[in-house]
Amino acid sequence: MLITGITGQDGSYLAEFLLDKGYQVTGLVRQTSNLAYVNIARIQHNLNLIQADLLDPVSLREAIQKVEPEEVYNLASQSHPSESFRQPIHTAEITALGAHRVLDATHDVNPKTKFYQASSSEMYGWVKEIPQDEETPFNPANPYAAAKLYAHAMTKIYRASYDMFAVCGILFNHESPRRHLGFVTQKVTYAAACAKLGIKNSEHLNEEGEPIVKNGKVALGNLAAKRDWGFAGDYCVDLDTSILSTGGFKYYDQLLEGDIVLNYNSKTNQLERDIVRKKVLLDSGGKMYVFKGRGFKLRCSVNHRIYYQRKSLSSKGGWSDWKVCSAEEFYNMLKDLKLRTKYDFRLPHTQGYKNKDVKVLSNWFKLLGFLLSEGCVYDGNRSLRISLSQSKVVNPDVYSDINACLASLKLSYRTRERIDGVVEFVFNAASSRQIISYFDGFDIHRMPRWVYGAGDKQLGILLKAMMDGDGSWGSMTYVSKRKDLVFDFQTLATILGYRTILHQRKSGVWECVLVAIRKKYSYVTEYGLEKSEEKVWCVTTKNGTIVTNKDGGIAVSGNCEAMWLMMQQDKPDDFVIATGKTHTIRDLCVEAFLHVGLGWEEYVVVDKRFIRPTETGPLIGDAAKARKQLGWKPKVNFKQLISMMVDAHLARLK
Repeated sequence: MLITGITGQDGSYLAEFLLDKGYQVTGLVRQTSNLAYVNIARIQHNLNLIQADLLDPVSLREAIQKVEPEEVYNLASQSHPSESFRQPIHTAEITALGAHRVLDATHDVNPKTKFYQASSSEMYGWVKEIPQDEETPFNPANPYAAAKLYAHAMTKIYRASYDMFAVCGILFNHESPRRHLGFVTQKVTYAAACAKLGIKNSEHLNEEGEPIVKNGKVALGNLAAKRDWGFAGDYCVDLDTSILSTGGFKYYDQLLEGDIVLNYNSKTNQLERDIVRKKVLLDSGGKMYVFKGRGFKLRCSVNHRIYYQRKSLSSKGGWSDWKVCSAEEFYNMLKDLKLRTKYDFRLPHTQGYKNKDVKVLSNWFKLLGFLLSEGCVYDGNRSLRISLSQSKVVNPDVYSDINACLASLKLSYRTRERIDGVVEFVFNAASSRQIISYFDGFDIHRMPRWVYGAGDKQLGILLKAMMDGDGSWGSMTYVSKRKDLVFDFQTLATILGYRTILHQRKSGVWECVLVAIRKKYSYVTEYGLEKSEEKVWCVTTKNGTIVTNKDGGIAVSGNCEAMWLMMQQDKPDDFVIATGKTHTIRDLCVEAFLHVGLGWEEYVVVDKRFIRPTETGPLIGDAAKARKQLGWKPKVNFKQLISMMVDAHLARLK
């Protein structure tokens, strides 16, 4: 992956996200004597930084040739709309032609490379309609917006003319503690922190060369200007929840980065193999949401991603496309009893898994299934003996199947028949050693971990043999006194697409009920909110989903990120990324100073020098397309964003 503008706010967040996904990330930086990049300092040792300049097409082409990236993200620009009036030509060179140079060099080196262009809501300018979406006409009101529109248009032209995978993210105002102090959100939150700490004259300067806070006040422009502000940096289950892998369900201390997991692909509606790019351990944030249903349980943190479909309210019924929301949002939808019954929302379940067979004879899977259920190990002083028992009177078909299986595998054994018709197959030492080599140890009642990576047909043979041995096809129930074995059987059934229900009888015997494989969805019938300060964990994968097991309840869930998701679509397109909510600069001042317990009026003055020659807006984004196609939603609200930025300044200034 190659990122221009990697030292900026957006570039640094994207670099962190891609590193978490397991990608190698290279950033383009300008030649400078200052190598201390604050925004990427924490991850700089994991990055490859190459010097290049958006004004120099040769350096750009050489950099792309050297890196050979699969994806290029162009985030570099002169990004101050007000500054663009002072330096319109320079803005055009960097933001317009610079972007074109990166796009052209990417196409020249390898036209198959995916390209992302960071477009801006400023392109809407003197708005034609409210809110704005991908089809709203552009009408730029400042040189920066005009330059961004040129880059946006060229990206679309290359996509149409050269069949290039080139996408544009039309980003509305997105802020964070990493934003440059020249932006109004940073000015205001910085001023609030200074006011709280009693700083009358700040060390940092504004665009006029004066202290941002001068004599205890911050100078701003038009307080009535409206913006759609969101967080630039925008997952997790408790430690008693395990995640499905090709080694079965694994917990936090068992699953490693680079392991193969089985997760859900929302595009194909199937279970697929994927790689653990990154494993994370976080604080829960004080709240955990619990969702339960028949064979379903999920306990997760506030922002954990939930995939769901909603039933149409029309008389004809029908279901929506797959949607994504946070656990908190899903909880609130379920809580509104006026809008739902327990079957108005459904969640995906594992289904449609296809995998190539491993190089093991199918009859070995059949024998493993019989041994897991009916086998016995004699570990004597001189040798290991394994036996298998089955009744030729009660289960004549299964008995015949075992005979045919053993003959095919050419194993040596002798038989002992009891008076009730039960036949015991006792293997000799050599065959016993051969059999035990397929297990992880000497316990033949635990599923070998390698089995879960086998082909779907082989797994089907194994499940059938286990059911033939200790199950009832009439009630679709597998039974055993061994809890671990029943859990292993559940894992096998989950991979094959069955919904399952675990239960312990009063006798202590465990059973796993298979729900018909044609029932491909889970329904939430119970939900709750728990206050809890604990650690939660998750993994990042390409598909962005996980299959989890909590107390025997299986769930499919996941998470997402906007820029990266655009590049993972089947076809290139443009997307608006916005919160859909607007606030004035006055609202910003109120919230920032309120966070430190102060009234804003005493610390803010209006200065005509900071009023733009032309004002845009109101800019309000409609991100419906991104929500529907990418499953993207903002995770941080306006109040949380401003509080986060003020707190970051307080920490730096103390």
